[in-house]
Amino acid sequence: MGATSRRKGANGELEFIKILSQSFPEHEFSRNYAQAAKSGFDVIGLPGFGVEVKRYKRGRLYQLDWWDQVVDAVKPERLLPLLAYRFDRTEWSILVPAQWVVGNTVDRHDITCHMPYDDFVNVYKKHQEHERKVTQELEEDYQEFKQDMLEVKAEE
Repeated sequence: MGATSRRKGANGELEFIKILSQSFPEHEFSRNYAQAAKSGFDVIGLPGFGVEVKRYKRGRLYQLDWWDQVVDAVKPERLLPLLAYRFDRTEWSILVPAQWVVGNTVDRHDITCHMPYDDFVNVYKKHQEHERKVTQELEEDYQEFKQDMLEVKAEE
């Protein structure tokens, strides 16, 4: 890969990191500098995901090998793949496993969901809110169980 191509890739990654930071200020995002040596994904910091960024001058739709690249890159880390791409004069598009979008356990990467960036942000935030509620309910159930056990022990 030539210097110009690497620079374009880095600029695309930095552009995407900027919009991620605006959408998710509670997280810290950065380029994955280890990727060059280990052929990993481009952006780190989005919990649960390894992010591959593609920024091209012309095109209409992602290339299948881009998706294959991010799927392979996230396997060692046990993360979900996320492909972010855009062409000149277009908005960012996101590709993720369809099972994640509907809230199922992801065990396949061959069925994907393609969406505008803003839609991804909304879905991600809804998943995070659901996860917080479930965690809170589990904690409340656990505390109630502990209290019940203390009462049973006190009665003995």
